[in-house]
Amino acid sequence: MIGKDHAMLSMAAALLCVSPFLSVDVTMEYLESCIYFLAGVFVGSYLPDADVAAAKELRPRKVKWFSYSILSIVMMRVMGIVYRLMGMRFNGHHRRSFHTIFGITIAVVLLAAPAWFILTSLGWWSDVFIFIYVGLLCGALFHLAEDCCTVNGLKPFLPFLSLHLRGGITTGDYKDKRPEWYTKCLVGMASLVIAAEYVYHIPAGSLFLPVLGVVALSGIIFYIISQRPHARRK
Repeated sequence: MIGKDHAMLSMAAALLCVSPFLSVDVTMEYLESCIYFLAGVFVGSYLPDADVAAAKELRPRKVKWFSYSILSIVMMRVMGIVYRLMGMRFNGHHRRSFHTIFGITIAVVLLAAPAWFILTSLGWWSDVFIFIYVGLLCGALFHLAEDCCTVNGLKPFLPFLSLHLRGGITTGDYKDKRPEWYTKCLVGMASLVIAAEYVYHIPAGSLFLPVLGVVALSGIIFYIISQRPHARRK
């Protein structure tokens, strides 16, 4: 999928995840945490594609954000070093090591650790910032799940399991409306949860675990639906 689709789907899934906290008795602490989480998800939904920007190197005409390309190259180099220190082989090509649960978790840790150290040293750290990094990881994991629905698919469990997950969605096929349908379904469910909380005065957070189950089940259903290739009209 392209970046726009990843951001759209990931933000919709994230909205459903935080919907249990947007109840009638929502506090500023809950609201602030949700905002930080959503911000992290938005950035994280683009994170795995850092391998694309790094592959294009420092060529501003081929990368939308030049600074993103620089950050991607640094990240890929550091990731390669970490993998070697762990005795593992790092593959920097697109949809390889950086498109795995293991690889993206390391990437988030490498981003979070220095940020925490700097902010703590300056006395600017706040515990609410944790939700940014949780969102960053969730956004990246959503990205991987979405790519598993595409024709090329992924091997998200490397280097421990070589299971290849793929679907029938072709990246860049604007006639295939399934990503938009998935997004509308997720936003619709989030709206229903929020509406129910206000109508029935459900305390904030009470529906969190059931809603997480709905998110997981929706992901499985979307993956099954994505298996069928898009029928192109002539």
